[in-house]
Amino acid sequence: MSHALAVTALRRRKFDGSMKDITMGLDCTDLAYDCIAEIFHRDRDGNLLQLQAYFRSFPIEELSNQTLLSHLRRLIASKVNDSMFRAYGEFDPSLSKIIRNIKLAIDTLHNFTMEDRFGESFLVPLDCVRDTKLPIGGYEEVMRELAFVGRSTDSVPRLLSKLSLWLHQQTMYRKALPLMTIAPAFRSVYTIRDASEGGEKMDASLFTEDALIIVEAVCKEIHQEMLEWYVKRKGCDPVVFAAYFLAIEHSLRQSIIESMPNAVPLYDCLRPHLVALTKDEYRKEHRKILEYLTRMCRQRLQERLKEGDLLSMQSGQSAGRSPTAGKKEIEEVYEMLG
Repeated sequence: MSHALAVTALRRRKFDGSMKDITMGLDCTDLAYDCIAEIFHRDRDGNLLQLQAYFRSFPIEELSNQTLLSHLRRLIASKVNDSMFRAYGEFDPSLSKIIRNIKLAIDTLHNFTMEDRFGESFLVPLDCVRDTKLPIGGYEEVMRELAFVGRSTDSVPRLLSKLSLWLHQQTMYRKALPLMTIAPAFRSVYTIRDASEGGEKMDASLFTEDALIIVEAVCKEIHQEMLEWYVKRKGCDPVVFAAYFLAIEHSLRQSIIESMPNAVPLYDCLRPHLVALTKDEYRKEHRKILEYLTRMCRQRLQERLKEGDLLSMQSGQSAGRSPTAGKKEIEEVYEMLG
């Protein structure tokens, strides 16, 4: 039963020619076993740990067989989806990076929600009217729209904004698209730009975009971690404390864009958020704290980016790609953050 569900989930993905390398020549039947193998792992006592943990969250005795089958189908489809994402990361690192950037952009901009539908991730624009009777748009439809409005210099968040506008306005398809339809379409936009450059420019721009997206997440983390110390213990005004991190985020983003540290002075970054702030007041009351928090955010950002770049380089080597693609731009970002 589980194997049949996995085969169905794989066939639903409609493998095209570009997926053959990712599946390593396996047909759906063989690949299905590989996708679901881990959920049938047993401990020393013979217990199926993952299956038991999954179904423990449901009142099994009260559910019909049909409902239990639906839950099993969702679990199997999720495992298939996870396996395909891992395969993309291993055999197609540039597409894997775009997928990660899409997820980061959604977490930051909140113009889409990501929903799981039988194990497949769908992107749904906010505040849209849904009609499940309409067909789902495919890769050709997305590329047709991007050919008109997409630009090779657009960032992933920018492409998502344009895609959201199109989904809201069009009436021929559902207001939802599979992530694995959107990501290859975005990659095609960048591939057109980089066809003569061996993909190096795309790798570098995606790395820089990673940094810009992760900046906001890092600032939120440090803000939350230091909130109790500065606001509750030191008596810092919470509005002022929040303004610090708006200033830090702006400073780090501009430093990355300009490829130089302190591209915009911290005082200039803070002034728009604190009315009538003078330089003298800044030096006496804010400078030391703001510089310290900025160093914390800068260090955390550098750690995150190094972790992500190491993974992408490992993926690139396993796929036979040059690990030096975009290396100059990447090293410049690291040196600027250092």
